[in-house]
Amino acid sequence: HIECSVMASDAFRNVSADGSPCMDIHSGGVDLKFPHHDNEMAQSEAHAGCRQWVNYFVHTGHLHIKGFKMSKSLKNFITIRQALETHTPRQIRLVFLMSKYNAPMDYGDSTMAGALSIERSFAEYFHNVKAVLRRDGVAGPQKWGAREVALGRALSEAKAGVHAALCDDFDCPSALKELQKLVRASNVYLEGNAAPATLLVRAAAQYVTKIFRTFGLVPDGGADIGFPVEGAAEGGGGGGGKEEVLSPVLDALVAFRDRVRAAAKAGGDGAARAVLDACDEVRDMALPPLGVRLEDGG
Repeated sequence: HIECSVMASDAFRNVSADGSPCMDIHSGGVDLKFPHHDNEMAQSEAHAGCRQWVNYFVHTGHLHIKGFKMSKSLKNFITIRQALETHTPRQIRLVFLMSKYNAPMDYGDSTMAGALSIERSFAEYFHNVKAVLRRDGVAGPQKWGAREVALGRALSEAKAGVHAALCDDFDCPSALKELQKLVRASNVYLEGNAAPATLLVRAAAQYVTKIFRTFGLVPDGGADIGFPVEGAAEGGGGGGGKEEVLSPVLDALVAFRDRVRAAAKAGGDGAARAVLDACDEVRDMALPPLGVRLEDGG
C-alpha cells in the first residue's frame, strides 16, 4: 500500500497548482477497493495532513471467461490482439458498452453474439435512413402530422434518456438501450410512411451517430450518418466520399435484384425474358451513367 501512496502523492504534487498531493480521480479494479485503497487514503491523508486525498474513486469490474475471472495465473486470458483476429474493434467496444464499467462482465460466444446482433440492427437502420435520404432528399417544405410528432418526441426522450444515463455513473448499457428505442421508433415510422419527413429522419440518425462517435463506434471525421464504408481509413473523411460513389451503384443493383425476384415469383413463360431484359437494362442503362461498365464474359 505504501508504495502506491508514495508514487501517486509524488506524481500529483508535481502537477497540482498548490503543491498538494490530492487528486480528483483514482481508479483500479474492484478488488482494490478494500483494503488497498482504504490503506492508501489512511496513509496519504495522515502524511499530508489533508482531509480528503481523493475526490472520486472509479472501481472497474472484473472480466470473466466462462464464469472465472480472467487472469494469467488461470491461463484463461485473451489478449486484445487475439480478440481482434475474430472480431472488429467496433464489435468489441459494443461488448463493453453492454455492461457497466463497475460490474463483472463475462466474455464469450454468447456475449459476442449479442454485440453482433446489436451492430446488425443499427447497420440496417443506418442503411434504411441513407436509402430514404438518397431517394427523397431533404429540400423543400415538410409537413408534420401525428406520426412526425411521435417520432420527434421519441428523439427528445432519447436525448434526455442518454444524458441521464451517462450522468448516472456512466451507465452506458442504459444509454445504448435508449438509442435502440429511438431506432425502433424510427424504423416503425419509415415502414409506414411513403413520404417521410426526411429532416426529422436525418436528425434522429445524426444523433445516434453523434453518440456512437462519443463511444468510439464511429471514427471522428467519418460518415455524417452511421457506420463508415468498410475499408475507409479510420479517422479520415474518406468513408463519406467512398459511400457517395458506391451508394448509387448499390441502389441500381438492389433495383435489379427486385426485378429478378418479381419475375421469379411471377413465373410463367415470360419469366426468363423478364430476367434477361433486367440484365440488359442494368448493364446498358443503369450502370454506365454511374461510371461502371459491365461486360459479358461469354
